[in-house]
Amino acid sequence: MLSAALSWAQPPGPAVSGVITRITGELYEFSVADQHSLFLVTPDGIVVADPLARDSADWLQREFQSRFPGRPVRYVLVTHYQRERAEGVSALFQTAEVIGHREFNDVLSRARRANSSAHRFAHEVETVFDDRKTVKIADDTVEMIHVGTDRAPDMSLLFFPRERAVFAVDPPPVTVVPFAFGVWKANDVFTWLHVVSALDFDVLIFGNGQRATRADVVSLRDYLDTLRANVSTLYEKGHSLDDVERLATIPAYASSPQYSSRRAQAAEIYRTLHLFRVDVLAAGVLNYVQQGPADYCAGYASCSAGGARVEGTGGLGLSFNRGVGISAEVTLGAQSWNSRLNPNYAEEVAVRQSRATVLFRYAPLSPHSTGYAVVAGFSGTRADIKGANRLDGALLPAGGRHLIEERSLRYGVTVGADLTQAVSRGVRLYLPVRFTRFSGDASPHWPGTWDVQMGVGFRFGLVRQVN
Repeated sequence: MLSAALSWAQPPGPAVSGVITRITGELYEFSVADQHSLFLVTPDGIVVADPLARDSADWLQREFQSRFPGRPVRYVLVTHYQRERAEGVSALFQTAEVIGHREFNDVLSRARRANSSAHRFAHEVETVFDDRKTVKIADDTVEMIHVGTDRAPDMSLLFFPRERAVFAVDPPPVTVVPFAFGVWKANDVFTWLHVVSALDFDVLIFGNGQRATRADVVSLRDYLDTLRANVSTLYEKGHSLDDVERLATIPAYASSPQYSSRRAQAAEIYRTLHLFRVDVLAAGVLNYVQQGPADYCAGYASCSAGGARVEGTGGLGLSFNRGVGISAEVTLGAQSWNSRLNPNYAEEVAVRQSRATVLFRYAPLSPHSTGYAVVAGFSGTRADIKGANRLDGALLPAGGRHLIEERSLRYGVTVGADLTQAVSRGVRLYLPVRFTRFSGDASPHWPGTWDVQMGVGFRFGLVRQVN
């Protein structure tokens, strides 16, 4: 109501003159100055895409009354909120259902707060959609497809299946040869190309009146996909940007007119790549606990404690961008035997330790087959202890012999490093070294306050994604 009142209250501006051109069947293109849009005429009414500015929509309404009397505007499909594309909704919404992406009203609201006068005649959409919306009228259909970007989160394109035409406003510069990303992010370009090339059409019409064919879009998509795959492989191997600009060659496209800008295109793709990898790891390790510490063996005629034992380690590693990651490891050990003797006392216990560790990991990407990683994190080590002691000269069995059975948990800090060697794609041999220092009070039957692990194992790539 406010839009209608403002429209009535404003004095009429200078009359605009536009051009209407038939594209195919009953699909028409109309243009005013440098802005172009489409409308579809059916027996049940008219579908308008982007009615442009308010005075342009007024002119278009008069043309409809003259050319197609008795056929009201049934639907207005807006591709995005910008004033020069959508302001004319206020001249047509009385008879039409206005449809746009779910983000449209929010983006328009923010634009109004930033510049209320520029959007005083803007009109919200009544019907919203998320990914796709099919509009049916008579025996024809129009599909609205969301292709939003950071620059235009509400952006949609229109597909006319029967007319085999696509309408796209503010697309990537796909008609520029050689291609340049310009202000577009590489991921947005790839999304746009794949969405559009999946449609079955003959002509692609842009908001500035330019044209392209599906073959043009597919050709550019295939070229950039091939280049991205090449750059992604080099990125994952750890090559620098300078290396990628030099090594990202695709001989199959050497004669393509796009190829002359290969270095700039590869650099733009490289800057937006991110790595995510999931590894499964398994290793056999030798764990060494300090032997006979003074505070454990003091006062005994003989004491045997600690030493080396065999363990197994398994876990899961996550690697993020540029080699930063996190690992979760679980280590299960064999039993070690501790004994302490003096003339009046004897004790023997078996200790089995198991450890869970969460490690932050940094493994710089490198193009070489060998590499390294440094790790640091926190651990929890549980000791299962079983044994017996005997006090000579005491009443047996109750007074002098006692069974020992307990579980003790100690937390600690773990640091270490891995040396790695690529074996095959996705598989690396690694040599783990870990040093753990325990904190807190020790069990009287647990001799060590620190231990060291060394071993050999493999890291198997479970998931690998570069995008």
